[in-house]
Amino acid sequence: MRNRPLLSLLLALTPALLSAQATDPSQALKQRVAAFQAAWNTHDAAAVTAFFSSDGDLIVEDGPVVQGRTALQQRWHDRFAGMAKGTSIVLTVRTVRPLTSDVAVLNVVAKVSGDPPQGREMGSNEDRGTWVMVRQAGQWFISALRIQQPERPPGR
Repeated sequence: MRNRPLLSLLLALTPALLSAQATDPSQALKQRVAAFQAAWNTHDAAAVTAFFSSDGDLIVEDGPVVQGRTALQQRWHDRFAGMAKGTSIVLTVRTVRPLTSDVAVLNVVAKVSGDPPQGREMGSNEDRGTWVMVRQAGQWFISALRIQQPERPPGR
């Protein structure tokens, strides 16, 4: 009988807690990043491009803005064409920050492995990306992807 107020409080909070869990997009976003990784690892430009919104854009370091699915598909096609067949990527989502119910920012670390094309050096095999994701018709798409060099260790 002494626990009745506590039980009443828990029962009153349960729907709110369940609703908060149901609306947290973190798991769906992480699954989307994993699916992007799988598409990237097949070196299929069309499959990778399908993860972008129709007006999505990509900027790699200080390179040009690549915007829209047609331009993105050509960029991914060129990227994969110059890549050794066994090259693969592993993406690790560091943070997910929902801004609204349909917009989120992800910080993702990418590690690329494989042999560089003949006569070229691999350079850094790690980078970091900022992904702005938007939910359209119930599906998450990349609206903006920014890829930069990895964070430098302190003191370097």
